[in-house]
Amino acid sequence: MLESLPYPFYVIDAQDYTIHLANSAAKSRTNEAMTTCYKMTHGRDEPCNKEEHPCPMEITVRTGKPAVVEHLHRDKHGDLYHVEVHSYPIFDSEGQVERVIEYSLDITERKQAELEIAESLLSAKQANQVKDEFIANISHEIRTPLNSIIGFSDLFRQRYGDLVSVRDKGIFDFITSSSNRLMHTVDSILNISQLAAGTIKIRQHELDLNTIVRAVLGEIMPQADEKGLDLTYTPTDQEAMVNVDNYSIHQAILNITENAIKYTNKGKIELSLIQKGDRFRLSIEDTGIGISEEYIKRIYDPYTQESEGFTKNFQGIGLGLALTKRYLELNGVEFELESQKNVGTTFTLCFPKCKGD
Repeated sequence: MLESLPYPFYVIDAQDYTIHLANSAAKSRTNEAMTTCYKMTHGRDEPCNKEEHPCPMEITVRTGKPAVVEHLHRDKHGDLYHVEVHSYPIFDSEGQVERVIEYSLDITERKQAELEIAESLLSAKQANQVKDEFIANISHEIRTPLNSIIGFSDLFRQRYGDLVSVRDKGIFDFITSSSNRLMHTVDSILNISQLAAGTIKIRQHELDLNTIVRAVLGEIMPQADEKGLDLTYTPTDQEAMVNVDNYSIHQAILNITENAIKYTNKGKIELSLIQKGDRFRLSIEDTGIGISEEYIKRIYDPYTQESEGFTKNFQGIGLGLALTKRYLELNGVEFELESQKNVGTTFTLCFPKCKGD
């Protein structure tokens, strides 16, 4: 039966490592004499170094339990190949490990595949880093002339706005809105690149979450009014003190609320803050188009939208929620998402309450 096994099989003495039994598969792998396991498989004159080369024999004898380790063995040509060694104890009448059964499986192809995968992942990571650096550099180069365009556009509006027709005044509005949209895109790209590189540092302070939410609403209310949407907020009765970075939390709430307005054609967006135990829960609920189950799985991936390509239905480059996720994680804020297609979406953010409040 042992001779039918396609892999090396041994029975080894637990005290001096001598081989009592070896099948043909074991003998065919080496030119070494059937003396000790370390001589036969490694061409060594002493047992394996436990730190550099864990010995399954030693582990099994010491623990009295089966062991599995990965080793490098030498074949009859002296070439190294990867094996997975399994060892099992054989006990004497007094319960001591007397001998050890070992068999080894050739895992060279598996290790080679793992190496190729690791190299591919490294190449992909490096390529992604190059892409991020390129995008960040391009965005930085765009930002400087864009600031000039916005500045000179405002200057022209102030100087010559009263001299042009009402129809032509719309040109200034178009330049301003288009420039602001492009600046928002550039800022998002730079922020996601900095977050990926780990160069963004947050400064946490004790802040009233109600104040942050009201600031967001003041900034975004015109967008809701333009679409005829009801944008409301129900605050807590008292201050909701949390330890967060003002900029990143403001941007996270702003991004979610902007998305709610963007993807809601009629109805309302309701923000509400409640205290539940030692946490504050901020809910942002809309009556928009909802999110499919398939897209929810990758909704936080950068540069993705449910509607993509040249025929996509909504503006943007798909960075808002990717940034939001990273901002919230930096601040230790837990979040969850519930959505139903053609019904609406609810984001819930859970903020730890400041200690002592």
